[in-house]
Amino acid sequence: MNEMKLLEVDKVEITILVDNYTDLLLLQSTKVQKRPAVPPPNAFLAEHGFSCLIKTYAREEEHTALMDVGITGTCMLHNADLLKIDLGKIEALILSHGHFDHFWGLKQVLGRIKEGVPLFLHPDAFLRRRLNIPNPKMLMDLPPLEETALKDAGVDIQKIREDFVLDPGFILILGEVERLTEFEKGFSWAEANINNDWVKDPFYDDRGVAMNVKGKGWL
Repeated sequence: MNEMKLLEVDKVEITILVDNYTDLLLLQSTKVQKRPAVPPPNAFLAEHGFSCLIKTYAREEEHTALMDVGITGTCMLHNADLLKIDLGKIEALILSHGHFDHFWGLKQVLGRIKEGVPLFLHPDAFLRRRLNIPNPKMLMDLPPLEETALKDAGVDIQKIREDFVLDPGFILILGEVERLTEFEKGFSWAEANINNDWVKDPFYDDRGVAMNVKGKGWL
């Protein structure tokens, strides 16, 4: 972990922008989970993938980070617009891992956020990857994350393997996790090109986030 301490926040809001399903009739909310009521003919879109907006509140400070963007960008941006989210307030981008259903929408999303916003990721997010499906036998290349294209778009790429606390100290990006048990050592169909050799993908770039929430501890 870098020298900055993970500071306590008063409140965290996590808004799911991309998920695998949508349901117009699922309206029930609780104090912890709020479902938005969107009048027809408006409707949220869904696609295979993930994206969420993370907002932290501490005293008078409010900070916003975006984790993943889904595949198309169309889904994420449409849902963000329905929720009237100002993407210009995003201060950091976080990539959970280097699979296309989590980053491919960057091409569209970058046009809606401030130039120079840092993108935090594990170096292995740029690995070439494929699916080696045994039955029926099929090799399927997965779209790679292109470092050169990101740099050309003005993205501030921050490659980090270890735990890292985002400035000003409210969000912890979890670092590389040691693979100790068999079920942690990769999905047999998923392969990555490491040192010019196709091997079972260890997914070292897989990462999460944590916050220290007042009265609740680390979440």
